[in-house]
Amino acid sequence: MSFVSGALTCALILPWVRRGCLKTGLIDNPGHRKIHTSPVPLAGGPALFLSVLSVIVLAGVVTRITHEGDNALWHKMQYAWNARNSQAALILAGAFLLLVMGIRDDRSAMKAGVKLVFQLIAALLVCLAGVRITIFLDHVWMHYLITIFWIVFLVNAFNFIDNMNGASSGLGLIAIIACSWSGHLSGQYLVPSFGFLLAGCIAGFLPYNFPGGRVFLGDSGSHLIGYFVAVITILATYYSGQISDQKWAVFSPILFVFIPVIDLIQVVVYRWMKRKPVWIGDTNHLTHRLSKTPLKKIGAVLFLWALALAVASIPFLLLTCRTPESPD
Repeated sequence: MSFVSGALTCALILPWVRRGCLKTGLIDNPGHRKIHTSPVPLAGGPALFLSVLSVIVLAGVVTRITHEGDNALWHKMQYAWNARNSQAALILAGAFLLLVMGIRDDRSAMKAGVKLVFQLIAALLVCLAGVRITIFLDHVWMHYLITIFWIVFLVNAFNFIDNMNGASSGLGLIAIIACSWSGHLSGQYLVPSFGFLLAGCIAGFLPYNFPGGRVFLGDSGSHLIGYFVAVITILATYYSGQISDQKWAVFSPILFVFIPVIDLIQVVVYRWMKRKPVWIGDTNHLTHRLSKTPLKKIGAVLFLWALALAVASIPFLLLTCRTPESPD
């Protein structure tokens, strides 16, 4: 239900946001290292944020104005709104901060250091919401450091791989669905609901972006996807004490985001070796390398999607193959 709500909402909002971007000049003009020949609206970030916000607010309003009944779904929504509204507010505040920063960067490139400060503040807001990686070390300050690093790392990973239509958004969609399903299998329902909402919003955006490229994610969109992926990985696995007896599950989020992580690492290493600033873009990403093969651009993105799906399925295959331990 949340997936469908997100997809329909984004699909309805996106044309309006697209026109707004054209009127206000929030566009990506043709130029260096760009393959499009006409201005393209950078509508991904605003559309994704507005879609997520709209569905959450609408769900809260419906929960507040309807009377209590025997419907199990109503009780779950009531609990979610009462127990998690402040947490959701801080998470959305972090998303809004990255949205504003991304729009500003899309209009006029910001310095890498300034962008990093915004990313750190957004990650800190998530920590203050109580969403922290807690399963590695039993020290609060380490929880903060690891969580902030993880969020900033994934934000940049998805931002770096946003260099071809459908790359960042498609990989983000796969990662969020995998995390949400993992949370569902562990008995959660709030986290999967939020995750499938995010996945639905991305799915509603994707047809406008891939393969035709009528809209781009922009820095605001790629930052939001990386941010939401990071939050969902924490909520679905690292934040849950329920996986303490399933050591393999610790590696699941890494497999869910395997492609963006590998791409970021290999690009950073290459730029270091060439003594180039790591924040200056080039054409050495996985997408660029694959597009030079017979796969071409669309095939390169589809190949990365397929590879991401295959790697993300490994934890679920391991879970299926596990057999109960024999009694002593």
